[in-house]
Amino acid sequence: MPAGGISIWFATWLTALSAGLGRIVAVIPNLIGAIVILLIGWGIGKLVQALVTRVLEAMHFDRVTERAGINDTLKRADIKYDSSQILGIVAYWFVFLIAIQAAANALGIVALSTLMATIILYIPRVFAALLIVIAGAWVASFLGQITRASAAEAKITYSDLLGNIVQGFMLFFSFAIALDFLGLSFPFMTTAFAILLGSIALAGAIAFGLGGREYAADVLAGRELRALFHSGDRLATDEVDGTVQNIGPTFTTVRTTKGDITVQNSTLMQKRVIRPSQGTGGEGGGMSKAA
Repeated sequence: MPAGGISIWFATWLTALSAGLGRIVAVIPNLIGAIVILLIGWGIGKLVQALVTRVLEAMHFDRVTERAGINDTLKRADIKYDSSQILGIVAYWFVFLIAIQAAANALGIVALSTLMATIILYIPRVFAALLIVIAGAWVASFLGQITRASAAEAKITYSDLLGNIVQGFMLFFSFAIALDFLGLSFPFMTTAFAILLGSIALAGAIAFGLGGREYAADVLAGRELRALFHSGDRLATDEVDGTVQNIGPTFTTVRTTKGDITVQNSTLMQKRVIRPSQGTGGEGGGMSKAA
């Protein structure tokens, strides 16, 4: 190769090497700055995570999620973190992703910066959706317990099933709200839920109407009995003869010679019940008919 050609090639190589080294030298300060930003973001994120977790634990947030059944669900899913720790982790990633976006800006990586900005704006929605699910699960558990207790008091044999249905639909409703908050709403799911909820409400109203008639009759009869009798008064029917011990919402306790017995209030009011007359002095004297 002629000497002139070698010198031209060598000059070109030196120029390219110089330009490359110049770019590397120019990037190094930005790279160091990005690393510093990530380290600071990591530290602040860990601090925020610990703070959020401790505040939630101080508020006994885990007790709420335990009553809602969320803790058992996490254990069955083999998740080693409790609900307070999970929300703390979400808070950490929110802070750390902000640091990643700032580092991407320092390095001039526009695409990564834009992606991080989108994710950062989405994380508060995730946090809020988790809170909605947790609150909905707690409300669902509470409503399920009330439904079971009310149905059992009304002597509905399928009270547990009814409570589970109410709890399940409340959970479904909570998840639907959370998905809508995340921008993942499904119109057909909302419509189906409204139809099913209306059907369940109608069925529940019919069930409670039929099963609660006897309960309502006992409650009304109890009010009448409490106006006629007091504890210690004699109460006599064709089948029961004794002294009143207590008149409850649905049952009356009567002490007889064979021991204490309970009788439904509506049953007593349907009998010919005898109570002491006004102004009588002797025990059992001067009886009058209440029914």
